[in-house]
Amino acid sequence: MAEDDVSPGVNLLQEDTSTKSHQNPPSSSTNSSDVDLSQLSPQEAANHLYCNSEILAPMVRASTIPLRTLALSHGASLTYTEELVDRCILPTERIINKELGTIDYRLPISTYSAKVQKRMMNDKDNPDSKHGAVLLRIDPVVEKNKLIYQIGTGGSNLALQAATKVINDGKFL
Repeated sequence: MAEDDVSPGVNLLQEDTSTKSHQNPPSSSTNSSDVDLSQLSPQEAANHLYCNSEILAPMVRASTIPLRTLALSHGASLTYTEELVDRCILPTERIINKELGTIDYRLPISTYSAKVQKRMMNDKDNPDSKHGAVLLRIDPVVEKNKLIYQIGTGGSNLALQAATKVINDGKFL
């Protein structure tokens, strides 16, 4: 993008110096923990969540934890997970990742074909792949009350099961 294409007053290189770590973003001005959303009408809850908010839009293969926490550290009020199909999240194992301070939902290697299992076991670039693939990683501290979990579904029962699987790992919206 050429500098001529930028509106006056917009600084594309603006740096947020209010925090030293992207894992510890500053609290944003819109904090849904200030209000019990269940006590509001649907319209009032939507207004509280979305009016005057900076939101990281959902993006395929991009709305992973690094981008979500980066957006929060730069003032986003809410972020979205990638859309996860309910049938994919249901067989995952919930693992507390003490090294990163996250909760990971990992698809066990046993759910893959023998050919893929062999490739994953021998992957020298990603030795962690022998334990399966991480489908969802949540930072329950940084993303509390600021994460919208997207579920792709073909039926309400599967969507409910998928939502129930992760609901206790952070206060989701």
